[in-house]
Amino acid sequence: MIHTTESITYSNLSDVLPSQRLYIFSKIFNTTNHQELHGAYIWSLKVAASILPLISTLEIALRNAIHNTASRKISLDWYETLATKTRSSWKERQRDQKNIDWHKNEVIRIKNKISKKIAPKGLNKHDLLVAKMDFGFWDNLLRECFSKNRDKNSLWPQCIPLVFPNLPKGYTNTTIQQEVSKIREMRNDI
Repeated sequence: MIHTTESITYSNLSDVLPSQRLYIFSKIFNTTNHQELHGAYIWSLKVAASILPLISTLEIALRNAIHNTASRKISLDWYETLATKTRSSWKERQRDQKNIDWHKNEVIRIKNKISKKIAPKGLNKHDLLVAKMDFGFWDNLLRECFSKNRDKNSLWPQCIPLVFPNLPKGYTNTTIQQEVSKIREMRNDI
């Protein structure tokens, strides 16, 4: 154990915490000293910690709703047989293809990661794969490239009523994706 004769002061803590972050807190909360500054910082950590369980619950509910619905409507390996589309404009086509490719690469990456794992009792390999996908995977699935009218292998729009049964009128997978993306970005900021 190391013993020192000096105790840590709030000004010493300022030396080890990112100055850019502390600067934001001093401006937002108009702090006048190190104690107030660190109090605001610790308060924000507690607020963030109280929000994370809600976001985690949303992520799990979204994941399970999509997976359960797609398993029934498309197939157990829906993430591999999913219908996709690219839109006609060059810029949208490029973005759609990038999202489709990212989806395929994520599926391959996670399949490789779990290839030697045994699914826990009550889960199959499909469930295990789905559980390993991060929030970005589910956010990406809401994009327009996974929406194809009258295609039995398409997630959207056929699965919207089951995945989002209380969706306000006028919402589409695109408007849902924009909302989910904001929540995911907030989670990353936290």
